[in-house]
Amino acid sequence: MTRITRFLALTCLSLLTAASVGVPAALAAPVAVWESISLNVGSSSDAPVLIVAGVLPDSTKLPATVELAAPTGSALQWAGEILGGDAAADPEVTTTKSQRDGQDIYTFTLTKSRNAQLEVTTQSPITVNGDVSTVTFSQPSWTDVPSAGVAIQIPVSARLTEPATATAGLAAGPTGYQYYQQEFTKVKKGDLLAVSFSYTRAVTSPGAAPVGGTGGPLVPIILVAIALALGAGLVIGVRRKLNGGADVEEYADDDDDDDVVPAAPARSKATKAASKRAVTEAVIEDSEQEAKPRTNIALIGTLVIIALAVGAGVIAASQGNQAKSVGTSISKTFAGGEACTSSTIALAIPANIEPADAAEQIFAAIAPVPSITDATIDLSTSSIKVAYCESSANEDMIRQAIAPTGYMAAGSAIAPSGDASGAVDASGTTP
Repeated sequence: MTRITRFLALTCLSLLTAASVGVPAALAAPVAVWESISLNVGSSSDAPVLIVAGVLPDSTKLPATVELAAPTGSALQWAGEILGGDAAADPEVTTTKSQRDGQDIYTFTLTKSRNAQLEVTTQSPITVNGDVSTVTFSQPSWTDVPSAGVAIQIPVSARLTEPATATAGLAAGPTGYQYYQQEFTKVKKGDLLAVSFSYTRAVTSPGAAPVGGTGGPLVPIILVAIALALGAGLVIGVRRKLNGGADVEEYADDDDDDDVVPAAPARSKATKAASKRAVTEAVIEDSEQEAKPRTNIALIGTLVIIALAVGAGVIAASQGNQAKSVGTSISKTFAGGEACTSSTIALAIPANIEPADAAEQIFAAIAPVPSITDATIDLSTSSIKVAYCESSANEDMIRQAIAPTGYMAAGSAIAPSGDASGAVDASGTTP
């Protein structure tokens, strides 16, 4: 099981006394006193995990006998020393289990590190009521300790209903999560290490509503505004080109009108003929000038329609690429076209994780896999069906992409399938 590093920044405090077990020293070694302890409620694909950790003072000599406590009846997953490097190198230890004050006490010996940790499965401290989730957790301290902390893992989209305090607030967690953590000082044996808070979530209501997504409705609006601005600029440029400097000529004609007009001389037949031709040309020119505004109006209307069509296409494309929730299904379209095949994989989404948050993480994980056209998570069967083209992707690539999210069911495998139903058998594979 992957080790989880402790979440609190621990201060160095000097201790002057040490506790011992309630038996003669000849029969058992004294129990070292912790400088700090921490309780971290995380999650896994099977059940929430409580991580109990302790740090000894630097002055403690090794080997040292230590005790860590867990709720009575919890199942031990791992106990060992934390070296601070590769988690795989952390040595596991042999523990002795006993009960005291309503808790399971695990006693073991540290030989390489002053940091110890045990992991047990536990009940989820989160209850959901509509859009509000309430967290209630408490565990008595099994020892006196200068510093203690409790951290509860919650979705990264969670928003506290009440502001943080000097001793409690949010901190960064693993991908897709954050921690609500609270600190305690001068803790006495039997003191409750308790937290209680509520948060709301960015959950999408059923009915083809988008799940997640970036930018919201503001992005399409901006894109449409840009398209309209470009269209307006094009209209202005075309109008200037069509006018061909007519405006300048009109201004010049207006200036000439202000001059004094001399008396008209007597005209000959040739002069009268020239005058008729001039009048005819003037009529033709006036007709052309009247036609230009009508042509410009038609061009402007065409360009506006094109700009609106482009804007509508942008909005449709942006909405089409968002995940959508309908009933018990959450789906996302990644690319157009038809897929060559599809694969289905069984999922294990913990009850304390919001389906919308899990879907967002899973879709983000498989997005880099080439040629995926669409994917659908069926919450009723706890499975995901992925459609893709096998010329550039395969089920192994998809499985490897989903695995780091922690939502893939243990022992599940993806098998290519032409079955459009995407049914999953008991083994977690498509029949």
